[in-house]
Formats: sequence, structure tokens, C-alpha cells
Amino acid sequence: MIPDGLLQIVKNDNDIAWTDEAMERKLERVIGNGISKLDRLNGRENDYINEGQAQSLLLNYVKYDLSNCLDDFDKNYQSEIIAFINQAKVDAYVASKAGESE
Repeated sequence: MIPDGLLQIVKNDNDIAWTDEAMERKLERVIGNGISKLDRLNGRENDYINEGQAQSLLLNYVKYDLSNCLDDFDKNYQSEIIAFINQAKVDAYVASKAGESE
């Protein structure tokens, strides 16, 4: 299940102003796949509702999937994906050090 409000964010980003149940089911599937991929890549549940790196990557993932160009997503966003993964590692390290000092 995708977070409340995320479907509308994706529809707005893709200029989808109409309501079509088949399209919404497809978008929900694509969004779910993107969330699974991105969460797996950096090892944590990310915030896709608020603007930021996770949302930006997800929105671009959806665009590539809807265009049947998903193979190009990893290649074209390689540096952003690496930064996304590394930021999660840095955050985990900082959290572990903060936990040690308590």
C-alpha cells in the first residue's frame, strides 16, 4: 500500500488530471515497485510524501517505468542513486555513534 497522498503527487507530476481507475491501479503498482526498489537500495523506509531526494527519485522512476524505459533509469540516475544509498549509510553511522554516547 502506498502512503496517502502519494498517488496524487505522482499524478500531478505526470500531468494526469483525469480519473481513470485502470491508470490509477497501474500507477499504484508502479509506485509500489519504485518504493520497494528504493527502500531496498538504501536499507530503510523513506519519506516519499515530502519533497526531497527519495521523492525525486521515485517520481523519476515512475516516469521511466510509464515510458517503458526502466532499464535507463539506473544508468541515467546512477550518481543520484549512489548518493541516496550513501546518505542512508551516513545517517545510520551517525545514529549508531549517537547511541553509543548515551
